[in-house]
Order: sequence, then structure tokens, then C-alpha cells
Amino acid sequence: MKIRTEPMLGGAAFSFVILLVVNLTGIFLTMNAAINIVEDLMSPNYDPLASTSASSLLYLMSCLSCISLLVAGIGAGVVYARQHAKIEPITGSLIGGGAASGALGFFIAGICVGVAAGLMVIPLMNQLSAAAPELTASMYGGSATSLGVLSSIMYGGCYGIIYALIGAVLGMIGAAIGVPKSAKTTPA
Repeated sequence: MKIRTEPMLGGAAFSFVILLVVNLTGIFLTMNAAINIVEDLMSPNYDPLASTSASSLLYLMSCLSCISLLVAGIGAGVVYARQHAKIEPITGSLIGGGAASGALGFFIAGICVGVAAGLMVIPLMNQLSAAAPELTASMYGGSATSLGVLSSIMYGGCYGIIYALIGAVLGMIGAAIGVPKSAKTTPA
């Protein structure tokens, strides 16, 4: 069966938007929590046993990230199946289109999140360098910011590839369960 472009792009856009919003929110919250932790560590009144309010928010964000993976991947397949059924009668399986839709959306989201993380790590590394210059000089040779940006962008590339595989599997599941009842073919 031929993979239709319009439904594939619709499913990819659906998963991309969900993943981008959730991941960028998670990166922003994590970076802010990391900056607060660095400030606490450098404080003379630091108490390692005191709990931070950021940890609860980070746990909640982790759960939301896991749920968003399922929603985005399966949703990409469902969107593909529903839009495909509107364009032409379904004569075969749609799992290939659902897989392509999920993989495309997840891959693009993974790359964008990696680049955004690279840009968001700049303030964190600058703050770490300012708070403990001797630590960053001994660990990174004085180039903590550039190393952080480079590693985040490389992470985004690997993340995009792994994310595409996850998106393909979830997209197949979504396409299999997302075919409207009225569009299902009956055996002849």
C-alpha cells in the first residue's frame, strides 16, 4: 500500500508539536532547577538534607514526558489512519504510513530539542563557570560552555535517531487501532 504524503505530514505535525512543547518545557524547568542547585551548592548555608521544591516539579515533568511519548506516537498513527480514510478507501494495512508519520515527527522533534538544549545550556555553564571557576577550569579546560553546547547538539542527533525508532513503533500501533470503523474493509 502506498503511503500518502498529506496524512503522513499531519501525523508528523501532531507528534512534533506535542513532543516539542513537553520537551522544551522539561528542558527549561531542568535548567532552572540546575541553576538553583548550583547556587545552593555555592551558598555558605547549604544544607544537603533540605529538599527542594523543584524536585517534585521535575518528577511530575518526567511522568508527563513519558505519557507524551505514548500520546504523540500513537496519536501520529491515529491521525495518519483517520486522514488517509478521508482521502481514499482503505484497501490494506496502514501501519507503514503510521510508522513513517511517527518516525518523521519524532526525528524532527528530537533534533529541535537537541539544538534548543544546546542553546539553553549556555546560561547554565556560564553560571557554573562564574560560581566555581577553578572547578570548571580543571574539569573542562576553561571551555565549559562550548563543550556543553556541542554535547547537547550531538545528543540531539542521537536522540533524534532513537526517537524516530520509538515513533515508528508507536505510529504503527496508532495506525492499527486508528482506522475508523466505517473505513475498515470486509473480507470478500
